[in-house]
Amino acid sequence: MSLDFGLRRFCNYLVGAPQTIYVVTDHKPLCSIFNKNQKGSIRTDRIKLRHQDVRYEVVYQEGKLIQVDFTSRKAQPLQMMTNEEREEAEELNNLLYMLPLVEPNTI
Repeated sequence: MSLDFGLRRFCNYLVGAPQTIYVVTDHKPLCSIFNKNQKGSIRTDRIKLRHQDVRYEVVYQEGKLIQVDFTSRKAQPLQMMTNEEREEAEELNNLLYMLPLVEPNTI
């Protein structure tokens, strides 16, 4: 699940945060699963236990309103782009592909 991955990946920044972290999703059932204290499936209970040191709340927002989703919905086909736009898109794609993932610092 992406919720588990995101909380694990950024745990160094989220643990001990003074305010509640809001996880925005377009999957409505996740809100009721993760915001209630009652037992669920083994998998969801394990995820809840793993992240009990992080104060988070899962919030629903319609998919078309989520900013991250905009690029996948409004992508232009390469055939409709000019050569300049195509080269710029390829350059950006190559840059994002080649960026290294930052590993957390340990003490």
